[in-house]
Amino acid sequence: MRSSLPMTLLALVPTLVASTATPECINSRAKELAGRSLCGDKKTLRKCYEKASGELLESAIQECLTNAGCTEAAAAVEASYLITFCEGEEGELKRRDVRVARDSVASGTDSTTSSETTTTTTDSTSSTTTSVASTASTGTVAKRTDTTTAASTTTAATTAAATTSNSCSTASKTKVSACDSDNEYNCSMTETETMVCIATMYCDTDSEGNNLCMVRQDGLTTSGAVVTIFLAVCLTGIIATITFLCCKDRKEAKRNRARAEAAAIAKANAPTKPATRSVSQRTTGDAQPNPFSG
Repeated sequence: MRSSLPMTLLALVPTLVASTATPECINSRAKELAGRSLCGDKKTLRKCYEKASGELLESAIQECLTNAGCTEAAAAVEASYLITFCEGEEGELKRRDVRVARDSVASGTDSTTSSETTTTTTDSTSSTTTSVASTASTGTVAKRTDTTTAASTTTAATTAAATTSNSCSTASKTKVSACDSDNEYNCSMTETETMVCIATMYCDTDSEGNNLCMVRQDGLTTSGAVVTIFLAVCLTGIIATITFLCCKDRKEAKRNRARAEAAAIAKANAPTKPATRSVSQRTTGDAQPNPFSG
């Protein structure tokens, strides 16, 4: 009887150590564990994990997951996984079982795809994947799943299909995580609708707020090519005409300079003539003196 009591207490020591270490693991590794989660808002999970404590730790974690947006089935599986993950070296075998179960869930998940027709020219589809989750005991960890395959970010995750609004743009449904102002852990996913312009169209608004829609022309059309060639020919003709007139004026100026130089040379080489007297001067000088004068 004496030997059985110490043995019983000795057997309870690992359990007590594990129960103490698990809340510390959840609190200290809250950011990492929130990132490992396949459902729920990561920021909400991290804050909740940092404050999780108490004897009913798994229930508290499950409540955190539910408030962050996980389904009850997914929250139960996720909480079981986190408890097993934080059991330390003693739970190494269980962690391996968890990984195997998680891998089998990822490979055997049944998916359902929902699609909606967008515009007459382009069709846009989006699929929402759902999985079946089952809960197991602490020895065998159950499969875990989420309502969607992609993890939600802190702001929004686009999951729904686009529906036709007009010939220019499409209405895209977006899932947004909205939290209660009084309780930051009480979050839910809501859908919002945004308009997205089609890639082949150009969308804009005028000064009065009316929507404008035009077909996008990224390449050169036939009419544009004709106008471009015509303008190029006209520009080439103008440049050629200006060049011809400049050359003609230069040649004419050069010819005029040559004529002026030739006239100057001819004038300089002309012979000089002797001075000649008039007939009247010659007659007056050759006449005889007047005998009757003085």
